[in-house]
Amino acid sequence: MRKILGFIIAVLVLVGCSTLDCPLNNSVYTYYKVMSDSTVDTLSVISFRHTDNEGVQLNKLANPDSLQLPISYTGDKDILYFVSKMKSGTETIDTVVITKSNFDHFESVDCSPSVFHKLLDVTTTHHAIDSIVINHRDVDYDYSKKHFSIYFRHLH
Repeated sequence: MRKILGFIIAVLVLVGCSTLDCPLNNSVYTYYKVMSDSTVDTLSVISFRHTDNEGVQLNKLANPDSLQLPISYTGDKDILYFVSKMKSGTETIDTVVITKSNFDHFESVDCSPSVFHKLLDVTTTHHAIDSIVINHRDVDYDYSKKHFSIYFRHLH
């Protein structure tokens, strides 16, 4: 009887430890919701990070109402250039600076390492963008959070 009980316990322990809930993608993204009707026809976003070169994050998104952008792993600041082409044909560039803190997130020794973030501040120039508001400061795997509300100016 003891052998059978020991066998059952061993099987339950092995089965209980064999499933991992590791995320398939360990990248985290910030989610921007466009809150105002705007005259923006297309939007491109270029990033500048101290750890790598500039890179296009988003290229000519038509009639934007929301967008998701990756965030740097280790930098304290991300600098983004929002290139807005208006329906009138005018093109503007706004600089958005996101200040954040970074912290390692541990799931399991079997999972890839990941970095989560806390948004501290956001500033912007005001050519096409009127304002950006932080709604949720924690950036993690929860993609349902709208981290930023972005308000564009009504330019003609």
